[in-house]
Amino acid sequence: MRQDLTWKKGINLFSDMTFEEFKSKKLMEPQNCSATYNLKPQNKHASIPDYFDWVDQTVVTPVKNQGDCGSCWTFSTVGAMESHWNILKKGVNVLFSEQQLVDCAGDFDNYGCDGGLPSQAFEYIRHVGGL
Repeated sequence: MRQDLTWKKGINLFSDMTFEEFKSKKLMEPQNCSATYNLKPQNKHASIPDYFDWVDQTVVTPVKNQGDCGSCWTFSTVGAMESHWNILKKGVNVLFSEQQLVDCAGDFDNYGCDGGLPSQAFEYIRHVGGL
């Protein structure tokens, strides 16, 4: 067994589920993301370090748990916003509210615990002026 891993495995709330049970309860069908549909990445050359960890830079917030709510779209959106805020040095591990998106971003084609898209959540955030 490898001993140089940066993560740990153990018993958790999913340990007694088969993959099919986990898939039916926790994984959603793929969604079409309109924000990246026609994206054409530009070929840019950059020097990439052998090792870089955003946690070491104190810009990554702690892991959160969405529970049984199908709100992964809010967690990815808020995680990106939190890290961006912290990268800009406006705070250290500042936490924003996923619940605000679940409750308030419905007019932007999001459906609370029944799904949504980060691109549409970002449109809501821009419209209301932030989280």
